[in-house]
Amino acid sequence: MFSAVSPGVPTISLNTPEEDLKEDTVIQFNCSSAGGNPPPLMAWYRNGEILPNTSIVRVPPTTKFGTTSSILTWQLTHADFGANFSCLAKNKDISGSLVENSTSLLVKCKLSYLTCVNCICLCGDRTK
Repeated sequence: MFSAVSPGVPTISLNTPEEDLKEDTVIQFNCSSAGGNPPPLMAWYRNGEILPNTSIVRVPPTTKFGTTSSILTWQLTHADFGANFSCLAKNKDISGSLVENSTSLLVKCKLSYLTCVNCICLCGDRTK
């Protein structure tokens, strides 16, 4: 007998310490959701817009009701300062099973682009 189970609320971790979040750095987000039957479908969003699957690797659980992971590889730009990255997990067989978690980034400018005038620092074309 098949019984559908909602996935657990995802957790998000980064492979890079916060102090190393700089422009042009390639980082990986890891989103993990425990449980769920069948294993959850997962998706990544940046500032509310879905990200293409080309930069995402899905890692299925190794056991029934195990942990499903999704790894997003992302190259940081100054536009990612304050950006909100969200991971969503849902069971396609259960209406209303969508769960999510998100994180915001504080990306540092490359020093070659940083200009400070009257204590206002500019990174490229954005005020920081």
